[in-house]
Amino acid sequence: MLLLPLLLFIPLVIAQGLGVSTSYWPVLSPSPSTPWVRGQKNLLAWRVAGGTGVSAFEIELHHWSRKVMQGALKIARRYPMQALPGRYGNLGGSLEVEIPADLPATDGYMISFSSYYHGKVYAMSEPFAIVDSLPSNATAPTGVPSPSLTAVITGLPHPTQQWPLMLDGPEDKNDEK
Repeated sequence: MLLLPLLLFIPLVIAQGLGVSTSYWPVLSPSPSTPWVRGQKNLLAWRVAGGTGVSAFEIELHHWSRKVMQGALKIARRYPMQALPGRYGNLGGSLEVEIPADLPATDGYMISFSSYYHGKVYAMSEPFAIVDSLPSNATAPTGVPSPSLTAVITGLPHPTQQWPLMLDGPEDKNDEK
């Protein structure tokens, strides 16, 4: 009888020891119903539940197939975790991402929110498409703050690619021990 309560308690102790919970980090845009248009500025918006333990993160664009894109496109480094205006306890943000016109137009792209220092992925978007023009049935997310920053990506991934946005969030090397 004593064993059952102990087994229920162990996952709580392990989760507390990890110090980071990112179970609620939805990406609002892009999404399967909101693609990005190549050669244009596109909305990247997300929401995060409070208490993640993450103070800053990196944002990158990936594709599941190396035949489409080898490597990841860097978008923002050291993005600080911020509170959403008027929403107590909710964090999140938005920015514009201008993607190059020569990026292949196809589906299977994903946005990652991760730690550059630790390599830990906090969240991934659902797969979405990059298209030549916005379809008429595309839906825009509601309740998203207007972006105040724009990341301009000038080319496809390469080993010396720089971060389009270098922000002032804290280094994440002390976030996880």
